[in-house]
Amino acid sequence: MKKYWQNFSLEQSLGFILHRTLTAIRAVARYEFQDEASDVTIDQWIILCALWEKEGRSQTELSEKTYKDRATVTRMLDLLEKKAYFSSAIFRGQKDI
Repeated sequence: MKKYWQNFSLEQSLGFILHRTLTAIRAVARYEFQDEASDVTIDQWIILCALWEKEGRSQTELSEKTYKDRATVTRMLDLLEKKAYFSSAIFRGQKDI
């Protein structure tokens, strides 16, 4: 095991390569997305798409569908409602809100 760490290179590690790739992809997407919908982020857009795909999803379902934690989904929904992208009435009567 000691040998592996002696020759370890961060730049050549799979985790670092994946991180750099994801960072580059998000930068390009952010640039492209800027022209289309400047008042929402890519992550907010993902939440909106999940809602459009199936109206009435619970926050738990949104969290699972978008791979985001519930606190993040809640914050995004609050911001999107303030921007009038949807009404929280679609969530009324759901236990996990």
